[in-house]
Amino acid sequence: DSCYLVYMGSAQQTVTAPDGSIVSSQLATAFPSASLDMNGTELILDADGDTSIQASSDDVMVFDTAGSERMQINASGDIGMGTSSPDGGLHVKGISDHAKFILEAGGTAGNNNTIFMQFHVANGTEIASIQVEEGATDSGQIIFKTGGTTEAMRIDNNGDLHIGSTAAATGSSRV
Repeated sequence: DSCYLVYMGSAQQTVTAPDGSIVSSQLATAFPSASLDMNGTELILDADGDTSIQASSDDVMVFDTAGSERMQINASGDIGMGTSSPDGGLHVKGISDHAKFILEAGGTAGNNNTIFMQFHVANGTEIASIQVEEGATDSGQIIFKTGGTTEAMRIDNNGDLHIGSTAAATGSSRV
């Protein structure tokens, strides 16, 4: 309810704004036109007006860049990227004949990075996972786990498939 103005390192004035006195047009004029513009239910983020965040009347948030919708969150909480009709949870649609989904470790290459994709039930219990390891000796192996922690299958960095065992199969039993 109070507004504090800090100028030159010290508070200069305290003002309580009357109800309904601050509207989006007043906020928009407080910022340079090239950096922020509020237009009803739309927050315009660039000078030419083609990058914005919109809140529609049907409880949908839409994120536009270069004049095109790129992502939306609907009233159910579903997230659509590349689609305006997300089909539950996270729906990613490529912009051409393919879609690309990248998970990238933040560590240093060759420093035993691991990328996990975990699958959980409603109470948060992990029931399965896919793990990709990168390191000096195991670079690129993919490990599939069930029951949260039990390794069920592995594709090692040589392309060999291991089912029910982490040891490499040899001879005629090699898969």
